[in-house]
Amino acid sequence: MTSPQASNAVALLPNEEYETQFYGFLPSSSVQGMVLMIEEKIADAIDDLEESLSQIPENILSKADLSKGMEKFKSVINKNTEKTLGKLQRHLLDEVLRLPNHLLLPCDALQSEPADPSQVEAMKNKIADLHTQYSNELYVQASLKAELEVGEKVLVQQEQVLNDILSEDSKSACSSLRDNLRFIQDHRADEIKLLNDVRRQLSSILSEGVVDAANVPSEADALLCRLLPS
Repeated sequence: MTSPQASNAVALLPNEEYETQFYGFLPSSSVQGMVLMIEEKIADAIDDLEESLSQIPENILSKADLSKGMEKFKSVINKNTEKTLGKLQRHLLDEVLRLPNHLLLPCDALQSEPADPSQVEAMKNKIADLHTQYSNELYVQASLKAELEVGEKVLVQQEQVLNDILSEDSKSACSSLRDNLRFIQDHRADEIKLLNDVRRQLSSILSEGVVDAANVPSEADALLCRLLPS
């Protein structure tokens, strides 16, 4: 419920940027927010009043009379509130929060004095440092982005390897490998016994002089290679 007078006062407010520098806030927005808060409080009070009056028995105050009376009451309140808040808003903006024409802000005082050459050079150096920092930040961001892309590719490859391992073909191959290892382990004792028998037979042959002793190691190794699985 913002009044036309109040809206015009806000629209005609000059030099809002300058006022914001001085106050730290925009006076027109602050005053308008205060007016809206007052209007909301008044509306809440009217609603509470209507709620209380609705509790009166209908033989004393009918719903139709209550509705008609509240509409008239709201009309009067809104009209008076609009006029009063418009005056309040104009007073605050024109008299209380208006900056005098001769006021000089600190930023204006600095601008009124020429900058020292050493200060200008220091500012240029600071700007150059900021440019360097910005370039370094861009390089670091690009490097991190490249590492992230590599990491994502590695994760995809690892996921593919994991899926391959958990596939039915891999499970079948692992099961077959376990069976082969179990078979070798089960027959290992028989192979060792067989090798010992071969060694005893070779020793017996050597003792009888049937085979040249110099060729026994090579012949034994050849026999072992034929007996042992590769």
